[in-house]
Order: sequence, then C-alpha cells, then structure tokens
Amino acid sequence: MVSMLETMFRAAALAPLTEPSLLQRIESLPGWEGSNIARAAVVKAMELSTQTNAASYLDNTDFVYKNEMMELQEVLGARVVATYKQTKQVWIEWRVAKDNLDDRQAMLFRQSTELLSAKLAMPFSRQLNLVDCIGIIRQRHDSRHLGLVCTASIILPPRTLIYLIGKREDQEPPLEEKFRLARYFAASLAGLHAAGWIHRAFRSDNILCSGEDLEDLAALKTPIVSGFESTRQVGMESINNRPNGGGQMDYYYHPDICNGFSKAMDLYSLGVLLLEIAYWKPLYKRLRKANTNTLEGIKDLFLQSARESLPAMMGSIYAGVVLCCLECRLSDKDDVKFASDVNSEIIYRLNLCRA
Repeated sequence: MVSMLETMFRAAALAPLTEPSLLQRIESLPGWEGSNIARAAVVKAMELSTQTNAASYLDNTDFVYKNEMMELQEVLGARVVATYKQTKQVWIEWRVAKDNLDDRQAMLFRQSTELLSAKLAMPFSRQLNLVDCIGIIRQRHDSRHLGLVCTASIILPPRTLIYLIGKREDQEPPLEEKFRLARYFAASLAGLHAAGWIHRAFRSDNILCSGEDLEDLAALKTPIVSGFESTRQVGMESINNRPNGGGQMDYYYHPDICNGFSKAMDLYSLGVLLLEIAYWKPLYKRLRKANTNTLEGIKDLFLQSARESLPAMMGSIYAGVVLCCLECRLSDKDDVKFASDVNSEIIYRLNLCRA
C-alpha cells in the first residue's frame, strides 16, 4: 500500500498540506518511517518553514579560530575550525562569490546564502542528514565572502569520509554497511534536490564522520553531508567560485561540468561516491596508477570499472545504480519526473541490495 501510494499519489497527497507541523508528523506515522513519501513531507515542511525565517548574522568577535591546529585541518579538509562564544566548537564553510560581480549579482549571492543558512538551521534538515547552520559571518565586512557557521550532533572534531577511508583501507566495513551508506547518501542528495537545491560538491571530502574506529562502525553510523560553500538553487545563475576540493577531488566531476552544474551532474558525483565506497579506497590513488588525468579519461575508467569489476564485488543491482549515475541516464529537465526516476532507479534499487 505504501509503495503504491508513493508511486502514484505522492505529489498529489502532499499538495493540499501547507502546515509544517502536519507534514512533519507524516514521517513518524506507523508504516511510513523512512519511506520516500515521508522524506518528501520533510522536505516540503522545510521549504514552507524557511520562507518566514531570517538568517542570523553572527559577530566575528565571538569566534576564536584554530587554524594552527594542523590535525584538525587535515581531517576537516578546507574547513576553518573555531570556538564560538568560548563554549561551542564549530566549523566555517566559506562561500566566495566570483570576482567583478555587479550589484544585482552581489545581492543574489547574499540572498542565496541567507536562504541556505535559514534552511540548514531548521530541524527538518537533520532528518536529511545535513549540517546544522547556526548563522553567517562576514569576512572583514565583505558581503561577497560569507561563511556558513556549522555544527552537528556528532563527536567533534569529525573526520571526512575520504580521510577515514584512507586511514582504514585495510579495515573495510561489512557489505551490508556499504549498502546502508549508499542508501543514506542517495536519500540525502534526493532530499536536497527535492528542496530545489544543487549541491555542486557532493564528494567524500564533504561528508563528515565521528572518530576513526571502525571496529563498532561508530564512525559511520550517522555521517553528515557538508560542503555547502557552492550550493545554489535550481535555476539560479552561478555566482559562486567553482568548487574543486583543492584539485585532488576533481575526479568527482563530469567532463561536461564546464557547461554548468545540474542535478544530473550531482548524480554523477553520487555515482563516484558509491564507487569509492565499494572499493573502500580513495579513488585518486587508483587514478595515479592508471596515469589518467582528464575528466573524460577518468569517466571512461570509472565506467569500465562499474561494468567489469563492480558486479562481482557488489552485485549487479548496485553496479547498475552506479552506471545509471555515471552515464547520466536520468534527465533533470522535469523536476517531478526526475524525482520519480531517482526514487525508482536509484533509491528503490539500492534498497534491494542485500549482503
């Protein structure tokens, strides 16, 4: 019954509901927990709630930065770690606008950052496994260099997934745990897309985990999707600098990325993430051995791996999902159809994967 409703009446059933508290309650109804219609209700509640919430600008003098702590910089990537009001440990994700913006574009950049901050501040975003944003700071009163101040209910300092994989290549999690992570991240990205946003940097260095110990899988229990320094709304012109993960993580990008980001480009990145989870090894190490440095060559290598090696390693269903993402089979021209296709071709199929 739930499956039929999700497939046929999901959008129609939610359309008349405009009260966030009612939408939020859908997620906890018996038999609906974790379902796609429940996630859709959470996203719609988030959209309605953030329409009336203003972003909060924080005072720079309330922060004590910890840039000198190199260990934190290594495990957190490019994020800036700080203590807020002497008690709360946070990290900052800087959103930097392109050079030479006109006044209209500068205003759009500021408004987009404020809307994103407000959305990430809502309790609903926790159910989509996203960071908690407590406000915005300006760098030296520069409105084109804004920082999202983030925290999360995980052990600090968190480690990036790519750092954790690199440190624990010889301690792979069980196959069922890899499947769970794949479903977890696919649902998070689908929720973000349903809310009308493109992540633009959906990579393993933008996924934060707690600790390093894999023996009890605590480090992988509730990862947090981060890296919103370049996120923008669907249809909005690109006014952020292009994300690149310091160059080392560029293998996450489709060769056509020069023509602009899209939901389909985000799905390509998801496919790369699923491939990295399958091998449980940073893919940049495999690329070094292959001596491949163009995005087109990298894509061909990933496709070959997904076709020839992945089915025996992870099963044909998982390999098929990875190929669907890497080949950009799902068109994002129609948002409703795209969401339906993601549910049926990615999330549903990942739910079929069994160890």
